[in-house]
Amino acid sequence: MELGKGVQIVSSSAGTNTNIQLCTANTIVRVMSTYDFATQLCKRYQQKVTGLSGVGMQIAPSVEDPDRSCRVACQDTFIRHRFYLVNGEQGHFPFGTRCNHNESNRYCINGKCLHFGNDGTPVNDSYNTLPNVRIKRNAEIRRSKRHFEYFAPINITEHISQEFIDSLIASIDFSRATGENSNET
Repeated sequence: MELGKGVQIVSSSAGTNTNIQLCTANTIVRVMSTYDFATQLCKRYQQKVTGLSGVGMQIAPSVEDPDRSCRVACQDTFIRHRFYLVNGEQGHFPFGTRCNHNESNRYCINGKCLHFGNDGTPVNDSYNTLPNVRIKRNAEIRRSKRHFEYFAPINITEHISQEFIDSLIASIDFSRATGENSNET
């Protein structure tokens, strides 16, 4: 993916802990944009699901689903601003896809938008501000003719445990992640 990274599994020198780490993506493979990847998938779904336009994209995270930028969204045919998220692993953007355009160190891993540190490994505790998603709060302004509404940005605190990392590593389908066919020799 454009602006994406490769992902590798690393372990400690003692071999007790394993982790994922960002690395330089393979440049031999054709680089796709998130729009091209999503549209390609949505065109396949359009043949099976009526009401889809065939256009796909990566949409911004929300308070209810901060990881939704790691899932493909397909556009409705009739209501152009309505998108449907593709369920299951087929609907995930590839590992290493950038998932927050406001922060350059967030990447998709198995449908989750993870924050990575300078060493390329996931940060255990991270804070995510969603500036485009706001909760309405009323200001106490005493004007009789006008009413103003003020908005505050949403802040999300994430904690990643070693158990979570271990479950991510265990769930990785290497043949799907690398695009290799396991039947080939």
